Amino acid sequence: MTIVRGGFKKLSGVICTTCCIVATSVAALVCSMMVYMGLNIVKPGAIQSGVLKFSGAYSDSRSYSDVCWLTSHNSFAHPTPSKYWYDEFVSLGIIPSQFLTIEQQLAFGVRSFMIDLHYDNNGDVIIAHEGIFYKQSLQDFLNEIKAWLDKNKKDIITIHMESYVTDYDKIFKIISSKDVGLDVYLFDLCKYNNGKAEKGNRDCNWAGKRELTPLKWPTLGEMRDPKGVGRLVIFSDKSEDAGYGIMHVSRTMETQFNLIRYNKCELRKTGRSSMAPLLTMNHFYPLTIKAGSYGVNLDDKPPFFTMPKKLNDYELMHDRVCACYKDNKKWPNFIAVDFVGVGGAIKIVTDINENNVRCS
Repeated sequence: MTIVRGGFKKLSGVICTTCCIVATSVAALVCSMMVYMGLNIVKPGAIQSGVLKFSGAYSDSRSYSDVCWLTSHNSFAHPTPSKYWYDEFVSLGIIPSQFLTIEQQLAFGVRSFMIDLHYDNNGDVIIAHEGIFYKQSLQDFLNEIKAWLDKNKKDIITIHMESYVTDYDKIFKIISSKDVGLDVYLFDLCKYNNGKAEKGNRDCNWAGKRELTPLKWPTLGEMRDPKGVGRLVIFSDKSEDAGYGIMHVSRTMETQFNLIRYNKCELRKTGRSSMAPLLTMNHFYPLTIKAGSYGVNLDDKPPFFTMPKKLNDYELMHDRVCACYKDNKKWPNFIAVDFVGVGGAIKIVTDINENNVRCS
């Protein structure tokens, strides 16, 4: 993706202020921001040709809690395969968070996915951004994950759910339905530690505000064993979802997700723990618009529009990883980024796994 100063247009066709007039109020705000910044947004550049290598860094002897996983934020918010993102911007009024489809992300090396769960007008559970954009069936997404796990017997996948669903058993029913059947891969931390699956056990699935009960995480070999403990890990931000393999996010530490305001290792506090053995480093900007992140210097604009020159800049990620280690004596387990195929996310994940991060 290239962003340069100039008129607000694309290579063929025009995105102009007219779009802002016909867009929704939120989209009009985003569109007006882009016009204000005077950006010419053109067709995305080539995605990195390299992919994350799963070699000795993910050996059977290593614990799940001791490795780092490449994570896509808003994994589902990508253009349809037949369109470029700017075509969908015209129709939807919002820019995607990813260029790659779920299948392409998996092929690229993503093994950890962040999704948002909502209801559609029929009361079915869907994945969508803000409940409106980039809608798809939760079942369809899970079927893609199931197909990948069926084919790739050594792969381990993690799903982070931001849930706006109030029928808490419905999510597990979809996961375990005959049309999906992902429960055969689902790792249950409670069962692994206590010998039985537990629903709503706050000492196991959900810590609340209390100190976490220390629990052991399995080795990757234990997870890969065909008769082992499972190769699918699921977290939810709803404590009511916890049980039968779905864990609450209090089992993880997690950084703030606004890189404009938080660019070190500031941790989220609500519903999270500062003592958990896992750490998620969010590395993306607020809003779905990523203007200024790919080479535009916006320092002459109001502070709201000032962003680093590259969204997935390796040096910035390196500095934040070091800040997390300094603050928590812990390397991140998940590096979550937008546009996962662009920038230095693969390199920083590889360096963490191969102990090549050098902090001053």
